[in-house]
Amino acid sequence: MQKPDFLNDKPKVLDLFCGAGGLSLGFENAGFQILCAVENHSDPIYTYINNRLEKQNKPDFLIEDIRNIKKRNIDNTIAKSFKIIPKIDVVIGGSPCQGFSLRGRREINDPRN
Repeated sequence: MQKPDFLNDKPKVLDLFCGAGGLSLGFENAGFQILCAVENHSDPIYTYINNRLEKQNKPDFLIEDIRNIKKRNIDNTIAKSFKIIPKIDVVIGGSPCQGFSLRGRREINDPRN
């Protein structure tokens, strides 16, 4: 279990639609601490993890459809690593674009939009 380091004053981040973690990586490089990353598909998580093998603080992952997630799901996920659930300072998200992509069908009513 990680010990929470609240003295580092790094803003704490929740990343929604994290995908392979490019947005998280940019925020980490800018001095933020990612506490929890949420993604609907497990495949991109492998890339996310591989990009952070040498990082000391690794986020917890919640692999679930964002439409089904409640605050308690996020709290329970973070609580697995921290004794105290830290306050989230920033929520980021690279929203899905499959429904708009050139490879997709570009349907306005695509549930992924």
